[in-house]
Order: sequence, then structure tokens, then C-alpha cells
Amino acid sequence: MTITVVPANDGEGEIPIWKGENVSRSNLLPKKISKVIRNYKRYLDLNIINNAAKNDLKNFVNFYLVHGLPLPNRKTIYVEKDKNEIIYATLINEKVSNTLAHLLLYLATKDLSLNVSVRSSIYGFSIRGVENDLMSEIVNMNEDELRKLIIKSIMRSPLFYTVLKEIKYSFGKIGNVSLHDDKLLIKEAIKQTVYKYFSIKNTLKYIKMIKNKDIDIIHIEGISPLGRAVLNHTPLRPWITDLSIRIYQAMKGGAYTVSELSEMLGISEKSLESRLKKMRKYDSKYRTCNFIDIDTKDMRWVLLEDFEEIVETGDYYNSFEPIKLDETYVAVIRPINNEGNIEIVFRVKELVENPENVTRRIPYDEVFELKLKDPSDPLVMSISPRYYFVNKNVIKFLILNAVSYIQNTRFG
Repeated sequence: MTITVVPANDGEGEIPIWKGENVSRSNLLPKKISKVIRNYKRYLDLNIINNAAKNDLKNFVNFYLVHGLPLPNRKTIYVEKDKNEIIYATLINEKVSNTLAHLLLYLATKDLSLNVSVRSSIYGFSIRGVENDLMSEIVNMNEDELRKLIIKSIMRSPLFYTVLKEIKYSFGKIGNVSLHDDKLLIKEAIKQTVYKYFSIKNTLKYIKMIKNKDIDIIHIEGISPLGRAVLNHTPLRPWITDLSIRIYQAMKGGAYTVSELSEMLGISEKSLESRLKKMRKYDSKYRTCNFIDIDTKDMRWVLLEDFEEIVETGDYYNSFEPIKLDETYVAVIRPINNEGNIEIVFRVKELVENPENVTRRIPYDEVFELKLKDPSDPLVMSISPRYYFVNKNVIKFLILNAVSYIQNTRFG
């Protein structure tokens, strides 16, 4: 087998990509750097460093002096922006910086999109792909919320999955790891990941210092030398284990809105909806479909394999129960191969009492688009729901749902 890799100049993927681990920095390093900057005149006057280092130090310091800013230290955060990346430049413990970056990454993937990335270093941290300042949201959380969020953010890190892969064989695990069945392994992986890359205690202490205003936050225009140092570090993306499997496990046996699933999975609504639509297709292993909840007017998503059972429970009775049985509609069906539409005329009473009489007239096992119309009322076509990638086994339920929605809209 041959694998060819070529540069991709356009588009932004959601695949986690990283270039390798950076060499870990001692906690003493940001303290020593802060000391050098604070005593820069001494280092410029004495022959402690060579001329090239003196010029670099002078240029570094001059930026802050010219702009009337405090020199970089461990109790000042400069908030800067470079295109769609927000940078929090400061001298900071590397593990605290990494923990804060992962908190930002988790909040962004939960509320916005999977197409985000972060950087972290002793020079600060940053997040790319967001507009809002998510740090203010972190600062406003209580300690218990932050502890839970830190663990969730760590479990979405490629660093966690690297550790998990390294230690799983010691636990006799050969195949895929299950978050539900391999809890002891997961617990140990979290413990080792935290020890190696993160600091929960010091991060909570650092956030508390921001709350108490012991750390100053200064918003500046442009990019500072410290901010550029942050941008030189490798970006890190979220690691989402097979999202389709997670969605399948969450949806099993129920009907959910995108908002409800987003809350359950901690994934942004935009990313979830995009994946749910992909999972409708006939070649999807974990196939989904959707219907309108007549009572709330929400779109609910179900697994194709559960659809009939969910309808029969009666939990969404009004969504599949037409008001008037004496009406006639036309089902407009477009097949997968787009060879034009076919139209099937049916009476609502027939659909309710003997739906097979309607569905047996559909010559396709898979339908690309389904909608309804009424030749005597053009309004019906405009308000009819549209369903895509419909399997013939559930098409009767979706026709019932469309009729119920149209009648509910017209007659209340």
C-alpha cells in the first residue's frame, strides 16, 4: 500500500494535528526570565551576555517602554489579537499555561466548533478560531466547576490519548479502550497525564489570583514580543474519539434536539448538526433521521433503528397523529440518483389505517428528498417539512409527521 501526502493550501480540517511534544521547561525558567527583564539595565551595562543577546534584550524591552506598558512579569497578562487568534501573553508556569489552554479548548469545542486550536508555553497561551474572550468565562466559574471542567478538558487532549495508548498494554488491554468499561485504565491515564503535563492545584490558585485582581490583565493593540513567542509554539487541536460512535451511544433509545445532544456530549451545536446530517446517509454505519416535534416545534434526531419503537411509545403522539383524515396530499419523492421526482397521491385516512398501501407504491429503498404538496392549496408546499436521505422502512412515519405538522400549522 502507498500513502501519498500533499500540502493542503485551502480549507480547515477538524483532524487533530501536532508536530510533537515541546521540550518541558522548568518552573524556575519564567521566574528567571522575569528577573532578567526586571534588571535589564544591569545586563546591558555588564559583560554578562554577548552583544547579540544585548541587542535582543534591548529591542524586547523597548517595545514595552515605547508603548508605556509594564515590563513582562508573572503578574501581568497582555491580551492581544492576531487575526482570529487571541493571545494571553505572560510569564507563567508551563503546566498552568497548558491547563488554561486546554480549558479554553474545551469551552470552544463545547460551545462553538471543533475547528479550533490552542498554544501554550511559559510565555503565555492562545486560542485560535474564536471571537469572544473565553478567559472571562473561566474566571467567573467556582472552584468545583473548574475542577470538573479541567478533567473534561484533559480527556479531550491528544496528550491524554498518547498516555492512554502507552499504558493500556500494562493493563492487559489490546483492543480499543472504552470510557465506560475501562474505568480503572482511564483513571490511571488521567493521573499520569496530569502529573506529566498539567497542574490542577496551581491553575486553580492562578485563576483565584486573577479573580482577586492580584494579576493585572491589559488589553493591547498589535502583537508584543512575548505574544510572538507564544505564536512560535506548535498549535494543538482537540482529540475527539469517533464522534459517530459517541453520538450513537448518546442517542440510543431516545429522540433528542441538537441542543440536548450538545449538552450531553460537550460538542458545539454546529459541529453536532453537521455530523448528524452526515449520519443520515445510506452508507452510514450508525444511521440517523429526524422529525418535527409538533408540541415544541423542535427538530428531534433519532437513530434509524429506534425510530419505529420511539413512535410506538406514544411520547411524541401528536407528531404522528393527523387532525383531519379526510384530506388528500401528494408525496413528492426524489430518488438518490436524481432522475427526477415521482408523485404519490394518498388520503390521510389510508395512510393512518393501512400505511403499507402507500409505501408499497414507492419504488425505491432509499429516497434523497421527501416533501408533501396539495394541488388545491399551494401553501402546503411552502410549509411542508423536507426530509433527506430517507429509508423506505421509516418513510411512513415521516409522511405522518409531515401531515401532522402541516395540519397543525393550518388548523392549530
